[in-house]
Amino acid sequence: MKTADDYDDLLQEISIVMYFIEDTIECIDKYYELYNIFENHLDIINKGPSFFGQTLKSFRYKIIVSSLRFFDSDKGSSGFERILNRAEQNKEYQSIIKDEVDSGRNLLQEILPEIRTLRIDRDKYYAHIDKKIILHLNDFSYEIIEFTELKKILISIWNVLNQIMVKCGAMSADMISERRDFTKFILENKK
Repeated sequence: MKTADDYDDLLQEISIVMYFIEDTIECIDKYYELYNIFENHLDIINKGPSFFGQTLKSFRYKIIVSSLRFFDSDKGSSGFERILNRAEQNKEYQSIIKDEVDSGRNLLQEILPEIRTLRIDRDKYYAHIDKKIILHLNDFSYEIIEFTELKKILISIWNVLNQIMVKCGAMSADMISERRDFTKFILENKK
C-alpha cells in the first residue's frame, strides 16, 4: 500500500485536487449553515449584518469560482478532465484504471449542463459587470443560490478520483470530516 511519501506526480496531483474538492464541499455546507442563521436567527445577524452579509457572499464566490477550477481543461490546469487524460496516458496505471477513467468521462458528459450554468453564474455575478445585477444588487445580495446538485457532482468526482487512487495502490480515503460545527459555534456564542 502506497503512502503519500510514495506517490508519483499523478497520485500527488489527484490527492491535492481531492483535498480542494473537500474544501469546496465544506464551504457549501457552511454556506447553507450561515443561510439558515439568516433565515432563523435575525437577532444574531443584526449584531454584525455587514460581517454576515460579506461572509455569505464570500462563501458564494468561493463555491462558484473554486468549483469551476475542477472543470478547467487548460494545459496547465489540474482539472478533472486533465487528470483523467493524464491517468489514461500513464503507462504504469492505464490498464488497471480504465474502468474508473471511463466512469469519470461518463460523469463529465452527464454534468456538462450544470457546468455551463455555473459558468454563466460566474460570468454574470463575478467576472463581468452585468447591468441587470447592478440595477438589482440588493435583490442578489442575500438571495440563496442552490448548490445541492453541485455538491453531489463534487462528491461524485471525489469518489472517481479516490477509486483511481486505490487502483493505483494508495489507501482508500474518507472525506475529511467537519472541523467545527460552525452554526453551533455561532449560536452558542451570540453575546
